This record gives sequence, C-alpha cells and structure tokens, in this order.
Amino acid sequence: MKTSLVPIFRTALVLGLALPCANAAVSLDFITVGDGGNAGDTRVMEIDGSTGYGSVTYDFQMARNETTVAQYAAFLNAVAATDTYGLYNPGMSMGIVNGITRSGTSGSYTYSVAPGSGDKPVTFVSWFDAARFCNWLHNGQPSGAQDGSTTENGAYALNGAVSGVSVARSSGATVWIPTEDEWYKAAYYDPAKNGGSGGYWLHANRGDSVSGNTVGQSGAMNFYDGVDFVGYPGPALTDGGAYGSGSASAYGTNDQGGNVFEWNDAVIGESRGLRGGSWDFTEHYLGSNSRNDFDPTEESHNIGFRVAGLMNFSAVPEPSSLGMALLASLGLLPRRRR
Repeated sequence: MKTSLVPIFRTALVLGLALPCANAAVSLDFITVGDGGNAGDTRVMEIDGSTGYGSVTYDFQMARNETTVAQYAAFLNAVAATDTYGLYNPGMSMGIVNGITRSGTSGSYTYSVAPGSGDKPVTFVSWFDAARFCNWLHNGQPSGAQDGSTTENGAYALNGAVSGVSVARSSGATVWIPTEDEWYKAAYYDPAKNGGSGGYWLHANRGDSVSGNTVGQSGAMNFYDGVDFVGYPGPALTDGGAYGSGSASAYGTNDQGGNVFEWNDAVIGESRGLRGGSWDFTEHYLGSNSRNDFDPTEESHNIGFRVAGLMNFSAVPEPSSLGMALLASLGLLPRRRR
C-alpha cells in the first residue's frame, strides 16, 4: 500500500529574506559506528515479516545530522549555475520548509539560504540528488558544470542517469548514501543493550517509546502528534540535534526518527528505501518496524538524506560485499510493505 506523500497538516507560508550562501567548503560531522560483525535484529517486522536488519560486518562512519539546507545550498552554488540535472526544486523555498531560493537565469543561477534555516535538513531532494551530492563530496567539493568531475562520477557512476534503480555505489567510494543495514544499525543498535551483548531499540532515541515532540524534551522527536506539527504556524523542520543528546541514538546520531524521511540505498522493486519518519507523519513511522520505499525520482517536503562514509578508514568494502548487487529486483516513503 502506498501512503500519500501529503498527509493532513496546516500549511503556513512563512517566508523570510534569503541570505546569500557563499561557496564555502562543506564540513560534515561524522561519528563512527563500530562493533562490526554485530548480529541482525531478530524481531519480526510487522510490515513484511522480515528479520535480520542492521547486521554490518565492518566499522563505518555516519553523518551525525541530516544533510542541511546550508550544506546543500553550498553544493548548488558550486555546481548548479546551469542546473543540468535538476538539483534544485522550487519547493525548497516553500514556507513550511523555508530553505533555499534561486535567483538569476540559467547559466548564472545563485542560491540563498532563508534566515534561520541553514541548520535544518534539506528537503525536496530525490535519491539521485543525494547521489550527486555524494559524488561532489567524494570529488573534493569542486566548482563547475555538472559533469564527470563534479556530480556525474565518483561514489556513483551516474553519467546523466535521472531515473531507475540500476546505479550502484562504486568501488572506492568515500562518501555514499547509507545502505539500509548501515542506516538501521546507526539508528537502532545499542552495543550496551542486554548486558553488553548488544541489541536493538524500537526507536532511534535509545528507547522503545517516544516522549513527545516538544523540542528539548529527552526522548522526543519531530513528528506529527495528531494535533499540530512542531513549529506551527511557522516552518516545521527543526535544526539538527535540536532535541538534544537524550534523543540521540546509541552511537550519537540525531534525528534518525522524525524531522524528515531519509533515503537509503535499498532497492525494492523499482523503488529506493526510506526510513525514519518525518515531521508530518505519526509516531508509528519513526520506528524500526516501519520500512518504506518510493520512486527514486520523488522529491517532497518531508524527504531528505544523510551520508555515510569511511572517511578515516583505509579500506572501502566492495559494493558486492555489502549486498549492493541486488540491482535486478528489489527500494520512498510511505509505501508500506506487507
């Protein structure tokens, strides 16, 4: 069953004056997800009856926060003066997310960040936008046209691809969209659980429940509580880490429950995977038992991403060793798998 991308919420178009975003280097805060070789989650997923998510044989790094508006705007200013592959969506300036505006004409586009939104997660990004952002990081954050030296090669051999699920992570990638198991482990696995033998929580706050959606409340997350979304009547997204350490995962990632759904690299039929829930979806979608997928071209007000990598490690696992070669069959949001 596919759930609508636009659940009931109160639209608040609150626009501020946009500030120019300098083409400065993007700095990512990575945390190490260790304990390589951990067992998968043995709990049965209520959606499709599957088990075993979260087992990862190697240590890796995960961005502490979702990719932000400021980071993505720096990317746009570096490579999207002529936006060949549609990295910008006009919805990014929508008041409910209040993020990035574009000025000028093709060939001289510039991008600006709305006041107060730089540390919020970027939205209206497809899986392909996320892959091109990874390529840009992998290539050292260059400036120039969207080509093989900037966005089209590196972590992913896109070479102009804008649809389909045949693109796999390249051998030697240093930054990438997390695999589903990497994402799941960073969110829900706790090596200290069960007396130190390790185990999984239902939620990405080191717990099996969510205390609410009040910012700063320990164990809380940004989700729709059935009354109002967080921030109403203003922008709905919260800054990365706004809920504090009491709502972080065991490894220290923020907002893997709520704020925005996040792309992962799972291929499910003709779709790519999404997990984590969002500001306008209910508590159920925050949990480890909620697996979602959608067309990788989808761009929406409640979809973003974070990146993973092996930035401080000498070896990068081959995609085949991570199960990345399931390209022929198995991938947004709320298509509930039953």
